[in-house]
Amino acid sequence: MKRILLSGFIFLRKNWRKARWRFEAWKERGKLDVKESVQIPLKGKKLILIPHVDDEWMGCSRIVAAHADEVLLCNMDMPGGDSVQMHEVRRKELHLLAHKYGRELLTISNSKSQALEGIIRDVSPDYIFVPFNVDWHGEHEEVIRILRNALINLKSEGKCHLPFIAAYQVSIPILPKFVTHCIAMNRSDWKEKWTTFYDIYITQRLISFDRFALNERVNGKISDSFAAEVFFVSKTEEWLNNVEDLSMSNEEKKLLKNSLLSISKMRNVLSRLRQYN
Repeated sequence: MKRILLSGFIFLRKNWRKARWRFEAWKERGKLDVKESVQIPLKGKKLILIPHVDDEWMGCSRIVAAHADEVLLCNMDMPGGDSVQMHEVRRKELHLLAHKYGRELLTISNSKSQALEGIIRDVSPDYIFVPFNVDWHGEHEEVIRILRNALINLKSEGKCHLPFIAAYQVSIPILPKFVTHCIAMNRSDWKEKWTTFYDIYITQRLISFDRFALNERVNGKISDSFAAEVFFVSKTEEWLNNVEDLSMSNEEKKLLKNSLLSISKMRNVLSRLRQYN
């Protein structure tokens, strides 16, 4: 009897949370305006930096799935708190995704900044995709620092084509003020994205990824579409100048982390951060 009651309680709590997220997404979407300037194609060779397996699909699925584009996936191989066995399973999941869409996949495990320098020098991408700077996750920040160091060294050489930096959204929404580009999704695209996530990233099935999907529904208002993946795109020089200004204190990270399970609270906390004002 206790097991039945416990199962019932868990079921009700889970579905109540989903219903609350849907209401919050509807409310937050209603607060936004359409930005005509964000429907700009991101054309050219793309390098996607992946701190943790599945970040690339959460933030850049439409780019990974766009078969006309030249895209290189770069697994930055951050530990993520996984056991050795789990880490290997997650690597295999990323390989499955890369194979599904015919994408080349590289993994950087050691001397990360130096290795990334070499990749950028050899590939000469037009865009490098990396998580947005306003983020609570220390390993996302570490990847941003690795990219920063690599770009500073390449810039000092003066021999390398410097790309645009496209910051993408993972667990923390990018508020409209910073959205420069959107890739619109219709209902079918949106469902296909999250069905693929569920099918490939089996190790992540227990996370509450509905809130990530619903934040895309909120973002859809910006591009006057059903849903959207959003980006903050800037030139290398601009990104390097601003990357430190967008970093957060430990207290700000704590506020963000404590608001992860509420779409409205998260956006409210973000709107009050000094980085957004």
